[in-house]
Amino acid sequence: MRKLRLNGKLNYYHGLSFSFSRHNRVISFLIATIGDRKKKIRVEMEPDVNHERPHVHIGQHGPSIAIDTSELLAGNCDNRTLATVQDWINRHRQDLMELWKLVRGGGQYEQVRERIRRDLSYNDFGFRGREPEIMTEINGVRIWHNGEIIVDHEGNKTIVVCEGDMFVGLPSDFTEGSMIFESVNGDITVKRA
Repeated sequence: MRKLRLNGKLNYYHGLSFSFSRHNRVISFLIATIGDRKKKIRVEMEPDVNHERPHVHIGQHGPSIAIDTSELLAGNCDNRTLATVQDWINRHRQDLMELWKLVRGGGQYEQVRERIRRDLSYNDFGFRGREPEIMTEINGVRIWHNGEIIVDHEGNKTIVVCEGDMFVGLPSDFTEGSMIFESVNGDITVKRA
């Protein structure tokens, strides 16, 4: 049996939401981070003819990050902001690549935008009270927690064990019985999108 330990600190930035707008072929995303220092990061995509490699900028013409590898291409950025944007890119890479091609080619991008918008937050699922500092996504399921979680695979089921309270947000297409959630010493709240 293979176990995967997820260090919550690395998943600190997973709880992201954004708004979308398009002006003069520039697409802006406003990412709101969760945790001890809430802030908003503006990420812009300008798929102009001068740049072949798909990328986004932090702020207007700020540091650029490649969509295909999440590497910092140019400019300087603090580690926390960079990690937040890289995490967001990693979770939306396929859609961002498609969005780059559609906007560059003048295609319809609304479906891609809606897929990215389904990046639901803690409050969107209807959870109340103080939001846990860590959000981990496993196969489309979002789990908010404060301590370390252990993910184990048993046959075709995934077992997620957590210390303390666990808030589980299930996607609308979640298959019942594909995941089991257990808490060592806390409550589990499960809600569907």
